[in-house]
Amino acid sequence: MANRKINTGELDFDAIKQNLIDFLKGQSEFTDYDFQGSGLSVILDVLSYNTHYNGLYNNMAVNEAFLDTASKRNSVVSLAKNLGYIPSSVKSSLAEVNLVIQGVPEANITTYLHIPKYSQFTASVIGVGGSKNYTFYTIEDYLATEASGSYTFTGVKIKEGVYSSISYEVLDGQRFVIPNSNCDTETITVTVKDSTLSTDVQEYVNAKTVNKQLVDLDATDKIYFLKEIEDGKYEIEFGNGVIGSKPANGNLVSIQYLISSKADANGAKTFSYDGSTLGGSSYVQTISVASGGAEAEDIEIIRYNAPKLFAAQSRCVTVSDYSSMILNNFSGNIQSINVWGGEDNIVSFTPYDSTGSLYGATYTGPIYGRVFISIKPTDSDYLTSAEKNYIKNTILKPRNVIGVTPELVDAEFIDVIANITAYYNPKVTTLSANDLRLQVLTAITNYNTTELNRFDNILRISKMQSVVDASNTAIVGNITTLLLRKEMIPDFGNNRNYVLYLMNPFSTDVNTALNNNSVSSTGFYILNSTELHYFDDEYLGANSSGKNIGNLRMYKLSMGEKVIVRTFANAVDYDNGVITITDLTITGIDSNTSGLTITVKPESYDIASVNNQIVRLSMQDLVIDVIQDSLSLDNTGGGTYHKFTSSRS
Repeated sequence: MANRKINTGELDFDAIKQNLIDFLKGQSEFTDYDFQGSGLSVILDVLSYNTHYNGLYNNMAVNEAFLDTASKRNSVVSLAKNLGYIPSSVKSSLAEVNLVIQGVPEANITTYLHIPKYSQFTASVIGVGGSKNYTFYTIEDYLATEASGSYTFTGVKIKEGVYSSISYEVLDGQRFVIPNSNCDTETITVTVKDSTLSTDVQEYVNAKTVNKQLVDLDATDKIYFLKEIEDGKYEIEFGNGVIGSKPANGNLVSIQYLISSKADANGAKTFSYDGSTLGGSSYVQTISVASGGAEAEDIEIIRYNAPKLFAAQSRCVTVSDYSSMILNNFSGNIQSINVWGGEDNIVSFTPYDSTGSLYGATYTGPIYGRVFISIKPTDSDYLTSAEKNYIKNTILKPRNVIGVTPELVDAEFIDVIANITAYYNPKVTTLSANDLRLQVLTAITNYNTTELNRFDNILRISKMQSVVDASNTAIVGNITTLLLRKEMIPDFGNNRNYVLYLMNPFSTDVNTALNNNSVSSTGFYILNSTELHYFDDEYLGANSSGKNIGNLRMYKLSMGEKVIVRTFANAVDYDNGVITITDLTITGIDSNTSGLTITVKPESYDIASVNNQIVRLSMQDLVIDVIQDSLSLDNTGGGTYHKFTSSRS
């Protein structure tokens, strides 16, 4: 009986061809046919290639139809659009300055001086190729009142970019495309007027920035919708006359925008004003240096953010809603973000108010009615005051639930001081110990960049040691010890209480008599003393509740010996990793140090973070020693000649 079945489960070319051969061999007409050495083999090749190509094409086409599997940016963007998600464009560097125009001749003085949107500033940034000038522009209008021949503009926000514009006449089927993929969409200004000669200009704003729900928009709302199209460009879409105003045919649409240099202008801090000074001179004071310049969202970020923003439905209720909303509107300069409710707050910090200034109060423990947000920027450790203000007032305020106050807090860093001793087998490598050390350093640097430096993360010692071992096949093992260091920010000259949360248990292996302490510090000065003082600890044991506690001691050195100046009773909580310092006035720090830091020996080498804390390796303090492994040298004494390394900090 003839075989009428073909196996359709294969997509590989050779398997497809063999399936066709097996099918033909099952037909009586081809019982004794040689399929390898005949012209029919060529025909089978063509059929197999055609089937293989179709299978490959269909597989790729199906993959591009789903957000989880799509690999082309156009596909990911299109699928995200169905969820109401518009990817963030490239970001221009943002700076904030004060501008003073002074010495204006009396004949030129006016009551007010107006600086229009897109007024130009210039800054220079020193990079790898030398110094390069960048242009910055105001992103809104500013007005100042004359005072003694001077005009002072405060809080002027300027963005980097090259000014560009394009105009379209409204016609049926006309598309309004911004022809540059490096356009920072936050700098777009769209105006419409009846004709070229008309002086009645109406500005349209991005519907995303309007404090209205979509269903509340009507034909009188001058709004536009923005979407990403092919090649990373953006297109403007107007309303249809029901949802948003619809420009009439023959109207002239003008689109102004800045073409961004992305992160290249980050760090610019000295600016000059290029606009009119009315015959006087200008002085620019920098409030916050340029920051925030970044690439457009890549497809992995879009894939991650789109479903979460859809779930948030453009309102901030849960902590994930806050994360999604900020990532969607500010993602270009975010390396890591953490949001937690006030009821889950543990550590102590001082948040910022809506102007970027510090509140007077410091929060410790649960704070109800608040949600806390901590962001680690891509290009620095902290957000600028302008960035904090933008997130809180522009992104969150229109979407925030009544009765819940969002607070932005700076990240706090737990720096890990690592000491690595790596053993290697010289018989399997021609590299020197120093060459191997550089390879270990590269591996640890990558580990610090990719695995650490983010919120809610854990440094796992086993993972870190495996990274060292995997840096070269000659590495046979390593001993790694860790210390933790946290910066203490003194309020110089003022009597203060300080609470340091490291949130990792301290080692109780303390022998004060032998100067074997878990806690140590850099030097500092106190009120009414010209001598440097330091901290260490005195372990007392477990209290009646079973908690391991100890005293914090403040001492100075006399002839190399410690002289205890003051003891802070029960100030060290070893189990929870907390140090409490009360009623202390610090007046200065050791001039040989960059700050006042506390160093502790951890009980465990798995180091965790909570709330606004980030665990990271202190690369400048990293010690790497690479030595030969004696057991790899055929020593008959076994471990007799092994060089032991302590596994304790």
